[in-house]
Amino acid sequence: MNTFLKELLLEHQADFVGLQETSKRKYDDTFFRKVDPAKNFIWHWLPAKERSGGMLCGVRVDKFETKKKLKKKVTLVSVYGPPHDDNKEEFMIELSQICTNQSYPALIGGDFNILRFSSEKNKKFIGNKYSDMFNHIINTYELRELGLLGGKFTWSNNQQRPTLEKLDRVLMNDDWEKLFL
Repeated sequence: MNTFLKELLLEHQADFVGLQETSKRKYDDTFFRKVDPAKNFIWHWLPAKERSGGMLCGVRVDKFETKKKLKKKVTLVSVYGPPHDDNKEEFMIELSQICTNQSYPALIGGDFNILRFSSEKNKKFIGNKYSDMFNHIINTYELRELGLLGGKFTWSNNQQRPTLEKLDRVLMNDDWEKLFL
């Protein structure tokens, strides 16, 4: 992962990176020296629980010192939504609370593990209560989805006749759009 991440950061000149399902419990200094030898990023992570989960987030220091340069604070949220239904309602409540308490330009992105529309799956899908809740949050807080680069889907079960879904997305509020786009 070290070389891949380093090349990805250089190729796309990323200012912010959020990785989900890293499956790592901790990162040592050696990892960060290999990925970010110039120490351009501030890194934070949440450890994996057993063999699943784990998140790694990095923010390019010179680009996101907005408090100093723009005299503004911003909110960046990296998301790893629960893959199983038993925790989705709690996740939706937490997402709604984040949006409710938001007074800064906000960018919210990652693996939400929720389909919004039937077009986000290559097989039959009829929206469910989680799709409805997710769309309600997006509409209530007037969030807009940024287009993704690459293909239409972000997940595959890698079978011979694969199931393809769009589970990853990036949402922004109006203040973010006014400030950065």
